[in-house]
Amino acid sequence: MCEATGDSVLLEMMDALCDGTIDAESFEKLQKRLIENESERLLFCRYRNLHAGLYQSKPEAALFESPAAGAKTRRPVFYVAAAVAAAAVIIIVSIAWLMAPATTQSPAPVPSAPSIVATLTGADKAVFNGSAVPMEPGRALPTGPVRLASGTAQIMFDSTAVVDLVGPCDFEMTGPNGGRLTSGSLDAFVPDRAHGFTIDLPGGARVVDLGTSFHVRVDADGRSLVAVNAGRVELITPNDGTRQLMAGQIAMLNADGFYTRTKNLRPTTVWRSEDRNGAKSGDLGHAFDPVDVSEGLTIEAAFRMPDFSAWDDRRVWSILRLQLGKLPGVVLALQTSEYIGDKWGAVTGDPNYPGFCFGLVTGRQYVDQDVSLDGRDGRPPLKSLFDGRVHHLVGVYDRRWQLKSIYLDGQLISFMDTARLGDLDTNSLKGVVEIGKWDASNRSGREQFGGDLLGVAIYGNAMGRNQINDHFERWRDGEVPWQNAETNP
Repeated sequence: MCEATGDSVLLEMMDALCDGTIDAESFEKLQKRLIENESERLLFCRYRNLHAGLYQSKPEAALFESPAAGAKTRRPVFYVAAAVAAAAVIIIVSIAWLMAPATTQSPAPVPSAPSIVATLTGADKAVFNGSAVPMEPGRALPTGPVRLASGTAQIMFDSTAVVDLVGPCDFEMTGPNGGRLTSGSLDAFVPDRAHGFTIDLPGGARVVDLGTSFHVRVDADGRSLVAVNAGRVELITPNDGTRQLMAGQIAMLNADGFYTRTKNLRPTTVWRSEDRNGAKSGDLGHAFDPVDVSEGLTIEAAFRMPDFSAWDDRRVWSILRLQLGKLPGVVLALQTSEYIGDKWGAVTGDPNYPGFCFGLVTGRQYVDQDVSLDGRDGRPPLKSLFDGRVHHLVGVYDRRWQLKSIYLDGQLISFMDTARLGDLDTNSLKGVVEIGKWDASNRSGREQFGGDLLGVAIYGNAMGRNQINDHFERWRDGEVPWQNAETNP
């Protein structure tokens, strides 16, 4: 329980939200409290339902009707007590009516109120199409469609599950603990109280929460992408039955069921340190020019780190870089905490820790995919890399599904849905590729890889998880996965 003062502040903010009089600062505070505190989310849902129920008890009143011009909309903090009293009066009147002698005249039917199942708790530059109720933060939402043309919107279900919608998105609320995604993408955050939260997908597929947060996208062709951030989900399909996805796992569904990358790829370009007379860095020239990236791109690297005392948090440990003038075109690197989560992209994990970066130009804009090595949610701590063993890093861009992924030692540690950003800009691949360094005049010595870079390979497609695991195990066994394989022409 919160302290009394804390409760009164919370009730004031909830009251203002339901009235539409909340200011931006209070709204941000309320949203933060609801995200962090499950009991307060439940209290908010009950409070919202009571607020909506009182309005629905008057057939002539619209749900969350707007006040008249100049009218005062601020109600005192004891609104809940007054509302409970009003609800009691409604019940007493209803009982009295039921006990009254019957008359020959039947009362006029009162239209049933819509089934309220959720609340719109946030919106940023959101444009809605064809909504049954005004789509403003604090609005109680009935079952039915939510068509988000652009922007983002956040919905809290009565179960306390929360979904963040990204437009364009066609979503439907089917009940107090579930919905249906027809197109677009969403992120779901499901507390224990909302266990079993369900998202229905095209083709009869269904995602059932088992205590987690997850990402879902449905494209224009009805193909679905499901990725689990934390916890696990159950993925049910008509053709392939049921599978469980754990944190860090991704599933792709098409009309036939589960889609898996099974093609065994051959590299288009390879580089090994011994091929350069033991040098720890070098150039690959215009290594991407002959690469057909119509289906995707994979960059694979194997390395061994020195003693941890050699770590320098003031410089970037570059593995592969292609520079386009002042801006990067392709980057695979171990970044310091100074650059993780900077203006170029999004970060998975705590941005105060160093981590890996996989950057590409998508939609004519360079975007980093950063993942911090903070030792949380399946991500290893930075120090674990400095163990004298071979480590294996793979950056994958699947052009068909518009998905970027980072694998470390065979495990997926980060994914990034790039559908909103646009397609890979192939013009950004035209330049000299530098391995293990970046010789920029203003960063001399700050972009040198500080360990032993054993090998780098470039593939003109998206490598599947099975091949990634196979390559990791072979590197650990002292083999070079592509040693006896010819490169693609």
